[in-house]
Amino acid sequence: MFSTILLNVDERVANLGEAAIDRLMHNIVLQIGGVGFKGSIYKLSRDRLYIVVDGGVEKQYVESLTRVFGIKSIYLAIKTSIDIASIINAICSLFKLYGYSSIDVFGENTFIVDSIRGSIIEGVKRCIESAEISSASYSKRISIEIVGNSSYIYGEKLEGVGGIPYGFIGRVASLLSGGIDSTIATWAVMRMGFSVTPIHFNLKPFYGDNAWARVLESLKWLRGWVAEDVWETYIVPLGAIHNKIDINCRYRCMLCKMLMYRISWELAKRIGCRAIVTGEALGQVASQTLHNLKFLTEKSGVPIIRPLISFDKNEIVEIGRRFGLDKTIIKKVKSCTLYPALWGKQAVTHANNRVYQIIEEAIKKSEFGSIDAVVDYAISNTSKILL
Repeated sequence: MFSTILLNVDERVANLGEAAIDRLMHNIVLQIGGVGFKGSIYKLSRDRLYIVVDGGVEKQYVESLTRVFGIKSIYLAIKTSIDIASIINAICSLFKLYGYSSIDVFGENTFIVDSIRGSIIEGVKRCIESAEISSASYSKRISIEIVGNSSYIYGEKLEGVGGIPYGFIGRVASLLSGGIDSTIATWAVMRMGFSVTPIHFNLKPFYGDNAWARVLESLKWLRGWVAEDVWETYIVPLGAIHNKIDINCRYRCMLCKMLMYRISWELAKRIGCRAIVTGEALGQVASQTLHNLKFLTEKSGVPIIRPLISFDKNEIVEIGRRFGLDKTIIKKVKSCTLYPALWGKQAVTHANNRVYQIIEEAIKKSEFGSIDAVVDYAISNTSKILL
């Protein structure tokens, strides 16, 4: 029945110009390609696109389109001429299929719209009466949009995710633990228009197999939003590195974060990324104080994006629930056994130069001898999975 899918583009995309629209159209084709795209996509206006589809696949297309960054809203529409009889027939079809009670006519040619509005409404009333449809029992609205020599008749609006097209802004590397914070942070920068390469720091033997299973679940969920033919994820053996460095457990979290920053940035530069992304938010854990985050940023010299910095846990969880991460949110895993509280100690919350010296000294006493050697070891032993 539906021959067209109308798409409202996020205003930010329209403001970015033709290049952003072209990227959005490219991403739409990639996303719909997963269900076998056989249609054609066109620009209708500055902030509107439409897809011509074969009957029977439009609902599959819509499901994919809700995961395309840059689309604000989606409408299943019937495209026809501006002939009044054709418009009335299309409207009556929607009345019979779904049941709508009101009609809204608008478009770029207001003279045409004004001249046919009355005729359309009268024609639809006759259609309803002849089919014995009681419009009083319906609460939805049909819209008729007239552009040039075509009219588009549609009803219910489906919400898109908005944002900027994936990959339009540039590429970043995201530190993905598999937990809700890092997963939503990765999703958030995707919505900002970045393409993302995940980096996971494998902490075995200091976390359980179920933690790795959760990583795979998070990656699978994120993959549904990625407009790329092949998606690479890098796995760094950080647990093996911790095994070779002896340090007071109070400083273990700061050591861990510093290694993550330095290793991920070196890897990021090699694969063409412009920054790293973390799921850090102020006060989520003891090590994520403003003081510590400032210290780590300064000492590592790494450009870091923290999209969740001001979010509390409930806000992050709510985003996850809204977009289908419920199972990952509630999944219990064996967390890192290096965490100071598990050893009856408190993590450092106000790192300073003395803390940095302790970390440096611990690395020097290890078989690595320097942080550069740690980075080289990590990069040499990093593996890659393709999704």
